[in-house]
Amino acid sequence: MEILDFEFAGNNVNLGVLEKNASMISDKKIGFGCVDSSVNEVDDKNDVDNLVKKAVEIVGKDNLLLDPDCGLRRAPKDVAFQKLKLMNDIKDKYS
Repeated sequence: MEILDFEFAGNNVNLGVLEKNASMISDKKIGFGCVDSSVNEVDDKNDVDNLVKKAVEIVGKDNLLLDPDCGLRRAPKDVAFQKLKLMNDIKDKYS
């Protein structure tokens, strides 16, 4: 299995690129960065949910692997935990 991993929360241009090229990567899993690791506050749940919803429409829920944009090493532990919890809660919505 091949996985392509991209940032989407901090780079709104990438969603359009994904949509335009979805047919070229239909056999790949997409690591979908859906929380912004460049800010040390928890992302808005509705914003993240809408972003994931668009991704599901483009590549399908079975092809998505939700992850932070670029890791959370620099985030305070409580913020990192809340971002991960948010991703997990949204993932459960599409399971």
